[in-house]
Amino acid sequence: MPTPARWLIKTALLHLVLALGLALVRAGQTAGLLPGTASTLWLPQLHLLTVGWLTQLIFGVAFWLFPSPAPGTQPSARLMWIAYGLLNTGVLLRVGAEPGLIPASVQTWSLAMSAVLQWGASLLLVVHFWSRVRPK
Repeated sequence: MPTPARWLIKTALLHLVLALGLALVRAGQTAGLLPGTASTLWLPQLHLLTVGWLTQLIFGVAFWLFPSPAPGTQPSARLMWIAYGLLNTGVLLRVGAEPGLIPASVQTWSLAMSAVLQWGASLLLVVHFWSRVRPK
């Protein structure tokens, strides 16, 4: 398995564990065993599951299983590493900004930057995979 695929898949599994940890905290809050309101952690948990785990897992498996690049069109593995950094920075920024523990002005910019980083990561991944999708 190529190194970028391993990193994407392992990081996706880490995000899954973090999301399940947030689910445990939310369950404790709902039961009254932990302080806080369970609803404040709902969006970070959802984001960890959908973008951190599921999307990143899909990208890792796609990198592993897509056909090799066509001769003469070698996409840069560097794009994958940049996309990996952007995606994970965006996810962590979103998770940190979402619960409302930071000032509203900082939260607004953090959420916007998170969206831009994740969109940029997706765009780089599309650029990388474009030459690998071709007819037989």
